[in-house]
Amino acid sequence: MKKQILTTLLLSFLAITSIHAQGGKIKPTEVVFIQGGNTADETFGTTKPDMILVARSITNTHWSRTGFLKFKIPQDIKSLNSVDLNISIKVYKNAEQPDLKFSLNVQAVPENTWSKTTITWNNAPKVGEVLGNVILDQSQDDKLSKLTIKLDAKAVDLLLKKSKDREITLALTNNISTALGSIVSKDAFLTIE
Repeated sequence: MKKQILTTLLLSFLAITSIHAQGGKIKPTEVVFIQGGNTADETFGTTKPDMILVARSITNTHWSRTGFLKFKIPQDIKSLNSVDLNISIKVYKNAEQPDLKFSLNVQAVPENTWSKTTITWNNAPKVGEVLGNVILDQSQDDKLSKLTIKLDAKAVDLLLKKSKDREITLALTNNISTALGSIVSKDAFLTIE
């Protein structure tokens, strides 16, 4: 009887480990947005709602916002053949320009030393190369929509190899300054194969 129980537990462990080694969902360990302008020295990681605001990331105004997501990649994931970022997003409507599109970039961030309790617009790490991009319509129903963004797996793998602690940071940016902004749910996750 004990042998059967041990065998069952071992098989269950192996099945879970096998699923995990193949990828699965990897949730971020830290999620935050930063904001420019007169709030460029404020932290928003613990004071704002469970959303990431993204808009006009290349300017430094009160409406400039960039999101940061930090992920800890498990040791058992050895290679990255496919990497997807899964998010829920809403692009705010602009009644005066209903055909205007929103460009969302996912960018590499080579530095992982930031914390959601200390990061601000003024001390944020520099963002690097674009790993993925989508062009989105304005949300017509005013609800979040699920979205999967395929990332450059080789570039993400290189980012991971440069990390000492298997942490990677991704930035959500809008580098085309338009009259649109977006809100992204903090329930984002990576799927890796």
